[in-house]
Amino acid sequence: MRSDEDISKVFLDLEKLDRNLFRSRHLLPGLPTTGRVYGGLVIGQSLVSALETVPDEFHVHSLHCYFIKAGDIKMPILYQVDPLRDGGSFCTRSVKAIQDGDAIYVCILSFHKQEAPAIEHQCEIPRVKPPEECRDASNILQDIIKKSDLDDRIKQKCQEKLRALPTTFEMRPVDEKIFLRLQPSAPKLCFWVKAKGIIGDDQRLHHCVAAYISDTGMIGAALLPHPHMFFQPNLTLSLDHAIWFHRFGFAIDDWMLYEAESDVAAGGRTFIKGRLWDKQGNLVVSTAQEGLVRLSRL
Repeated sequence: MRSDEDISKVFLDLEKLDRNLFRSRHLLPGLPTTGRVYGGLVIGQSLVSALETVPDEFHVHSLHCYFIKAGDIKMPILYQVDPLRDGGSFCTRSVKAIQDGDAIYVCILSFHKQEAPAIEHQCEIPRVKPPEECRDASNILQDIIKKSDLDDRIKQKCQEKLRALPTTFEMRPVDEKIFLRLQPSAPKLCFWVKAKGIIGDDQRLHHCVAAYISDTGMIGAALLPHPHMFFQPNLTLSLDHAIWFHRFGFAIDDWMLYEAESDVAAGGRTFIKGRLWDKQGNLVVSTAQEGLVRLSRL
């Protein structure tokens, strides 16, 4: 895929088959070697499908989803929307993603008509370097690979990470050492992110692209205290994902700061919380995810 292709057209255009049924043929793998559909893509497309059934004055304020089984990038995905409730202030939808007759994903979404706030407060944005002082993840990895004094295993892992980087949005880690972390560190990372291309003036489309991006980097935060995972074959999967949209007006095609932190890893699963901030320091989105982490059998 060309890097200049518009994310909104390539991944979020769905074919309407019936009033509440949509099909997508624009699929993208989470990792280039797995053939599994990227979870964030399914989240974003399920939101697009639900929005097709909701009046324009309603905006998504929360969604909660489960990844039931891995999606296959070689097969189209059907999105079946169930309009659960239409109220004066809120609308509720459920969406089921289907491949080959089986559900691979389910989601409950709630939409809210914008209203004046009775109270307002928020926590502060982390004090980190601005995006202009951070380098793109691809440039960081390429420089690591060029170093002659590094172990071949490290170079190979960095090459795998380079191939797995998204082509539809840019990532600039605040700490470049996250790609070469050989000592345990806190399970927290921050990176600047923005969609490639211009999304346009449709605010609801910015919400869909933010949902698409929100599945990125979360399990990576949970692996930082465990540098041995850098060298061992492992399996990581998103099990569920939740998003809360606190503010409706933001631009995902401008730099935003994504902060991810894992509270606990136990029983083969890890729990991660995320926050997405705009450049002005407004907290616009919060996320939460449980992920599966396993050592692969050789």
